[in-house]
Amino acid sequence: MFNNAAVSGRKVEMARVLIVDSHSAIRKWLNASLGKIGHQVDQATDGKTALETASREPIDLMLVAVDLPRMSGCQVLFNLKGNPRTRAIPVIMLTSIQSYETEAECLRLGASNVVTKPCSFDDLATHIRVALREGQETVGEKPSGGALQDQAEWEQPTAEALPNAQPALKSSEQLSKFVSTGGGLAPLRLVLGGGLAAESLTLIEGPLVSGMGLICQYLMYGAIMEGSEAALFSSKQTVEDLSREMGSMGMDVSGSIQDNKLSVRSIAKPSPGETPEALFGALAAEIDCLPRSCGLVIIDGITDLAIFCQDRTIMGFFSIFQKLCTAGKAIVVVAESSAFAPDLLSRLRQLCDTHISMMVRDRQVRVLNAVKVNNLEQRRDNGFSFRVEPGVGITIVPMFQVRV
Repeated sequence: MFNNAAVSGRKVEMARVLIVDSHSAIRKWLNASLGKIGHQVDQATDGKTALETASREPIDLMLVAVDLPRMSGCQVLFNLKGNPRTRAIPVIMLTSIQSYETEAECLRLGASNVVTKPCSFDDLATHIRVALREGQETVGEKPSGGALQDQAEWEQPTAEALPNAQPALKSSEQLSKFVSTGGGLAPLRLVLGGGLAAESLTLIEGPLVSGMGLICQYLMYGAIMEGSEAALFSSKQTVEDLSREMGSMGMDVSGSIQDNKLSVRSIAKPSPGETPEALFGALAAEIDCLPRSCGLVIIDGITDLAIFCQDRTIMGFFSIFQKLCTAGKAIVVVAESSAFAPDLLSRLRQLCDTHISMMVRDRQVRVLNAVKVNNLEQRRDNGFSFRVEPGVGITIVPMFQVRV
């Protein structure tokens, strides 16, 4: 059962939450705890009842146990995301057995997060607040619950269809819209197949001095040159630093900064009494508040936050970042490879649409390899080598000049 932590009497905007769990003790505890912070609670003990309730009532959030009788929690999630009446409802999955496979499957099927029981209610309450924020814009665009009562009856997919279903994959229309490099770095545009897909999540990881920030500058410049807006969340760089650095390489963004087409915001570092989870949540909330005209978001530097978090917390917030990739917005997350264990990095690659791995060949040569591009794993080397020239930027190094 969950650990009973103080709720501290916080009041939030009331939401209607459906708890789906076959264990009466857990339902009772969640019902009481959610009530204390101002939420209205409905309950279901099996998947069939949960689906009927979600289709009939205006539910704002669902907490669904993975280990339900007859119809599993993953099958419930699959049906929810496939139904026009319920697909916009945020779903947090609850599991009593920590399993990377189950976590990855739930996130792939569209869960907002996966929480392992037992956990403190304060931690769960944070995930609930983020999921509700995440669902507000979606609900405005895609009615859920009883808002679609007049639509034709929807047929539930069979359980046999579940293993091959991939609702998290982007549509061909989404993948046809790109954030490119604006012609400033042709090899990057080439390895990305034209650019980063709109409404996609990208992970760039590598050593500290591998040139990850420089790659992001080319991406931002490309977005601005195409008429979009860009936002940089950085743990180190100021707006003055960025303007001076990009300007020295012929990418003048001073006018874009003045016109608010390029903004720079700081990523706070954990201070005494402040958890990395809370800072991740604040970062997600700030991204959620960006204007719809912002087509590219760069989060340059989550290393200091990630190294203090458990794997499931990092996976959870990456899934939140993925959900924030809406209205044409592409999000790029940058971190040092050392922030992730190898198995976690593999799971993050599965979750992200694009994965760029960088390395340092020697003191001068850096290597970029796009191992996954717009949801397609690359079967061969897909990258290039380069040097960083002061006042010039990236200079491509031909393969015959690269020392192995």
